Amino acid sequence: RQTMLFHSFLREPGTLTRSRDTKGRINALIEDLGLSQVKHTRIADLTASEKQRLNVACHLLLDTDIVILDQPTKGMDIFDTFFLVEYLRQWAARGRIVILTIHPPTYEIFTMISKVALISCGRLMYYGKRREMLSYFAFIEYPCPAYKNPSDYYLDLVTKDDLSPEAMLESSQRIDTLSQTFRRKAPPLSDPGPPGMLPPKIKKANILMQIVGLWIRALIYMYPFNVINWIKLVIIAGIISVCAGTVFAGIRWKFWDPVWQREPEFEQDNVNDRVGFNYVMSVVCVWSLVLHLAADVWRCRAPVARDIQDDLYSKFAYIFTKSIYSIPGSVGIFVAYTVPAYLLAGVRFPLDDHLNYFYLYLGVMMVYLLLLRSIVLLLTDLCPSLPLAMGIMGALTLVTSLVTGFSLHQDELPPWISWLRYVSSQYWLTEPVLRGEFNTVTNFYCHANPMITDSGIIKQIGCGIPTGTKALEYYSLSPWRLAGLAGLRSADPVLVVVILGLCATAAVTVAYILIFLLLPVQAKQKKRKMQ
Repeated sequence: RQTMLFHSFLREPGTLTRSRDTKGRINALIEDLGLSQVKHTRIADLTASEKQRLNVACHLLLDTDIVILDQPTKGMDIFDTFFLVEYLRQWAARGRIVILTIHPPTYEIFTMISKVALISCGRLMYYGKRREMLSYFAFIEYPCPAYKNPSDYYLDLVTKDDLSPEAMLESSQRIDTLSQTFRRKAPPLSDPGPPGMLPPKIKKANILMQIVGLWIRALIYMYPFNVINWIKLVIIAGIISVCAGTVFAGIRWKFWDPVWQREPEFEQDNVNDRVGFNYVMSVVCVWSLVLHLAADVWRCRAPVARDIQDDLYSKFAYIFTKSIYSIPGSVGIFVAYTVPAYLLAGVRFPLDDHLNYFYLYLGVMMVYLLLLRSIVLLLTDLCPSLPLAMGIMGALTLVTSLVTGFSLHQDELPPWISWLRYVSSQYWLTEPVLRGEFNTVTNFYCHANPMITDSGIIKQIGCGIPTGTKALEYYSLSPWRLAGLAGLRSADPVLVVVILGLCATAAVTVAYILIFLLLPVQAKQKKRKMQ
């Protein structure tokens, strides 16, 4: 019922008399097409027959004089097919025209059809009344055998047989003969008479109303399943975050050890632990969210493409609406993914510097994850298959993550590869995040280093990376390379999050604009190839 309400919101009959009592017509169609028991059921939970009848109901809701249906009985059993064709026959008996393509029907269903058009290879084999079809083919020496379904027999007659070269030649010649014969024997078209009034045009919603309708469908009609799905993704993201945080627990602050907290010391190995944590959170664990997001987008792709092809709403309206209403939900999922792991890794709450860099880390991760989400949406919409989209995404992630400085030091990058740093989202994420990691560490210790004697003095060999500043220098992160962001270190953390959130919104909008511009070009190229 919600689907039909959504259709009626975006399209309505062209005459005022027909557009009245929309809910009454919806209830009548639901009752007549046998959908009463499933009127509050999700479309995904409907059977193939119920989906087809719902699709027919959405088109009949417009109450037009001419209804064109493409294979409305596809996937339906013989009883549901009989029921639907009989209903369409009664609908046409009210002074309307119903044109439909149909698989070879049974003889009983075949007798319900008033006129038949038999087409093969783009040419007309027969067009006329159903009652005259058998006599016509018998007259041209192709009679239907006794006890044979005419629809099956004549469809086989006009189908090319590619089992062998001889069969292909024979069937092609037969099709040519039937086409030429019908062209000679077809009666001339009758005089249409004086021009009459055209049927009223369907009233379609403007772009603003399309956006409002899509918002209503996403937030109201899909409730509570949209909330359940969001909670499911939040739980999954939280579990992943807790698992990662458990592995890296205490790398910043051992919150469970009060003795260590009185005299906190970090070993030099802690440098690799901190870098590894950020690499795992930005490259490894995030893949589970990426796959869930891509799968959800792919499930919606076919219905959305069908609605756009049916001119129910424009592609721009869908892209704009989805880019806006999905941001709060995505942010909630990403917060569930980011915060637990960071807190388990340790935050020293009494110190403002720790909290400031926590806010900075949260804001930067939101920008990165929203940008990653936009790239996934772009690839999923552009690629013809989900595995191809994920393969390209994996290749991009692999290449761009190799230049972050974790797998391979930045100073060791070959000249023909080093330029990838400037197009790598992981690289730009690493810069502020690692600065926040190491700026709060004054000393690293190496208690396991051996003791040596120097000028009669016994002392321990010092650490190669004694401070957080030296750690930044080791990873070639000493200069603040993000131009224009140096002031973030002293800015209000709330302001930082707001600015970064606006940047994330801009990144999502740009990605969706790319989808909007590239997909029509791709569709036009396919049409040209088909022509």
